[in-house]
Amino acid sequence: MDAITWFKTLPVAFEVGGIRVTHASWQARDIDCIERALDGAGRFTPAFLTGAEDAGSELNLAIENILKGPELQLPSGLIILDKANHARTFARIKWYENGAGRTYREHHLGSDDVPDVSIDAGDLAKVETCASGDVP
Repeated sequence: MDAITWFKTLPVAFEVGGIRVTHASWQARDIDCIERALDGAGRFTPAFLTGAEDAGSELNLAIENILKGPELQLPSGLIILDKANHARTFARIKWYENGAGRTYREHHLGSDDVPDVSIDAGDLAKVETCASGDVP
């Protein structure tokens, strides 16, 4: 079996013995979305991959969250310059920590120079985070 064929047999995420395994972020609702799509289209078939590439679709956003981690939109007018000097209007966050009462800089996951501006609680409500005591 070649490597690509083998990778296609792997689960998107799994939990065993109190350990959660996924690529970047454990987001139960996104994992469920991906699993539903896989059940409907078959394991990593061309139909699934085509749906996954539909920018902005529920499946595409779920895959982005699982593979890269969730992001928050920065307040209007604020940007981050990434390492390649591209302007970004989103900040990847520490999904495994509660962001309440934090700034974007405090809750950001990465090394970019992120604005030290408070995060709006309504924005945090859009992201699934670990409850206190949960396994990340």
